[in-house]
Formats: sequence, C-alpha cells, structure tokens
Amino acid sequence: MIEGFLAESESPRSNFVKNDSGRHIQIGESISMDGPVADGYDSSNQELYFDTRSKGVVWTGSLRMTVEDVSLFDSPADAGVEEPIESKGGEWGSDLKFAMVTLRVANDNAVPMDVSRSGKPWFLVTDFVRLGLTSPVWFDGTPAEAIPPEYYYFDLPPGAEKTLRVGFEIMADDIPSQAEIGVDGHWKLDLPER
Repeated sequence: MIEGFLAESESPRSNFVKNDSGRHIQIGESISMDGPVADGYDSSNQELYFDTRSKGVVWTGSLRMTVEDVSLFDSPADAGVEEPIESKGGEWGSDLKFAMVTLRVANDNAVPMDVSRSGKPWFLVTDFVRLGLTSPVWFDGTPAEAIPPEYYYFDLPPGAEKTLRVGFEIMADDIPSQAEIGVDGHWKLDLPER
C-alpha cells in the first residue's frame, strides 16, 4: 500500500487558467473547483458549454473536493472490494496493481452542464481524478438507478457532501508518478517513488 505523498507548495490558481505544470496539492487539502455563475443555465447554449469545457469545468457553480487517501494494492480483493473485477490484461499482483483513491466532494451550488446517458444531472468521477492514462475499473458512488454506461457517474445535489472511492488498474511496471486531480488535471498530487 502507498503511504504518504510529496507535494510542492505553490500559489493558488483558478481552474479557469490553464497551467501546464499544475498546482500541486497534498492529501487532505481542500480545493475549490469553481465553474461559471450561470443562473438558469440553458444546455442548448453550445457556445457557453464548449467555452466552459475548454477552461476545465463541466458545471456551473462551486464544488469543494479533498483527496482523503490514495493506496496501492496487489488486487481489488486486497483493497476490500468484494465484487470480482476482471483485469484488462495481466495477473493481479504480478503484472497489475489496484489503486484506490478516496475523495470527499461537497457541492456548494454546482449544477452539471452535462447529463448522463439517461438524462440525469449527475457528475462524472473522471472529471475529479485520473491516474495516468488509465480508466477506472471500479467505483462505489454509482446511483442505484444508473444504467450500465453510467457506472462512473454520481449524484450530488447542491448542499450535499459525500465520500467516494474509485479504483484503477495500473501496470506494475508503469505506476504513475502523479494523480491528476480536477477536470483536465488542473491539480497534481505527487505519488511517492517506489
């Protein structure tokens, strides 16, 4: 299991400003993820949607997120995940590792600009965290009424807060050095050398 993280202290920045180096954060640090204020946002306003997306946000209003933990395991079972997860190529433990990221998300007043396939105003967990080029293979925040393509969506109405866990399959010989946090990786969380 990975324990401890390194992070540089840099000046805060808005996620409207593209900064290729990213602002480094630490475990337990709360970040504000602010979208534009757009009372009565109209989803047919494609110009606002694409302009906003290009600035790294996919919601109107404000969210706060904290990365509470990132741990590396030999397998999903070692992480306490009971349901079986088929690997995409390789054996758990030798070829593959399972990374579990725990997030705390608080919705101050944000409303998603995208909707799920079934039209629900839900958030997509990959807009909050990524590990390298890998996609998640497990998520515990999926709403009960979600249809299969919506597995990585979660519901978080304004005023609500919840803890979410998301699991990634990563190659044992290519463990990422950073977690990308926030839409388009605007924040970086350095992982320790192994």
